[in-house]
Amino acid sequence: MTFFFQNGKTKPHFKNKMTSDLFEVYTDGACSNNGRGSAVAGIGVHWPHDPTRDLAQPVTGLKHTNNVAELQAIEAALDGIRAHEAKDGSLAHFVIFSDSTYAINCLTTWWALWKARGTFPPRMQNKDLIVCIQEKLAAFGPRVSLRHVFGHADSEGNIRADALARKGAKAKAEPEPEPKPKASGSSSSRKRARSTS
Repeated sequence: MTFFFQNGKTKPHFKNKMTSDLFEVYTDGACSNNGRGSAVAGIGVHWPHDPTRDLAQPVTGLKHTNNVAELQAIEAALDGIRAHEAKDGSLAHFVIFSDSTYAINCLTTWWALWKARGTFPPRMQNKDLIVCIQEKLAAFGPRVSLRHVFGHADSEGNIRADALARKGAKAKAEPEPEPKPKASGSSSSRKRARSTS
């Protein structure tokens, strides 16, 4: 599996579509009140070559933190790639961009270290989620790679993913009101019932 990293010396700038069979996907997570019981998190996935596939949704599960959101966003991108390939049979190459050094490290540098040691750190956070994502990532082989992008910089893709993640978190914080139950009968039927009683 191939991984790409930025050295932090210059701000990266990427085109939306890299080559005819190499596509970019941008992921991001957002969390309000991070670290508190009232935390609400969301994920965003932006597909520059096909924005109709953009995703904004709340974090799934009971644990809402920024790190969980960043990881789930990458997982959602992987699921989206798999679903797209299953639909049209294509086997393109994708680069998933994330501004989370934590998520990137968990799935690359730290993962390689844990694998070499044959053990995970004690009290490791988000272990099950990381293992699940790593399995999905490994299934793609070299066709899918991860790359870090500086957040809140000049990357249009990252800016869009950030907006989607905030939208996903807001959807959790402000759920749509439940529809009001319909009346058991129409007014005309109730009138007929009264006239025959």
